[in-house]
Amino acid sequence: MKNLFFILILSLFAMQAQAQTSCSADYPRPQISLFSSYGRLTYDTSKSVADITGLAAKQGAVERGIFASGLSTLSVDLEISVKTTGSLIGEEGFCIYPENINITVAFRDPVIYIANNLAAQTCLYNVVRRHEQTHQQINKKALDYFLPLFYEAADYIADDMRPVLVANISDIDSASENFTQEFNRKFSPLFEFFKQQLLAEQHKLDNAVNYQFESSLCR
Repeated sequence: MKNLFFILILSLFAMQAQAQTSCSADYPRPQISLFSSYGRLTYDTSKSVADITGLAAKQGAVERGIFASGLSTLSVDLEISVKTTGSLIGEEGFCIYPENINITVAFRDPVIYIANNLAAQTCLYNVVRRHEQTHQQINKKALDYFLPLFYEAADYIADDMRPVLVANISDIDSASENFTQEFNRKFSPLFEFFKQQLLAEQHKLDNAVNYQFESSLCR
C-alpha cells in the first residue's frame, strides 16, 4: 500500500512544472502542520431495520443477515490552507512564497446505528454492537497508518512549490489562492486513495465467512 501511495505522488509530478520566475531560489521551506480528528462517536438506537437498511443502501453498503440491524457511518473531510509571505524585490514587484501549509484530515459525525428491535445487552445486540465498533476501529487504525504518509507527501509537494513574482500588491491574494489550489490539486488524489483503501479495509470485515461466524455466536 505504501509503495502504491508514493507511486501516485510521483505521477503527480509528471504534470507540467510551475513556470520559473526571477524570484530568488533562496527562500525558507514552508512549515507543514498536519491535524487529524477521529470525531466523537455516538450511538443511535432509534431506527428500525428498514431505516438502517435504507441508510446502508444510500451509502452503497451491502448489509447481510443480522447486520442489517447495525451500521457504522461517518464522513471523511480534507481541509487545506496555505499561508504565504513575501518580499519586495526592487522595481520588479513582490516575491510570494508559501510560509505555512495547514492540512486537516478529519472524521466527522461517526455514528453506530443499532436497530430498535434489539434489546440492549442481549447476545444479538452485543454482537451487532461489537461488529460496528470494529468498523469504527478500522477507520481509526487506517487514519493512524496514513498520517505519517500524508505528512511525508505534504513535505514532498511543498518542496516542489516555487515562489512566484507578482507585479502589484493587489495580486498577492490571488497568488496565495493559487498556492492553495496547487497544493490541493496535488494532495487531493492522495486523499482519495486513502478513502479507497479505507473502504477496502472495511470490506475485509464484511465477508461471508465472518458473517457466518458472528451469526453463530447467539445460537
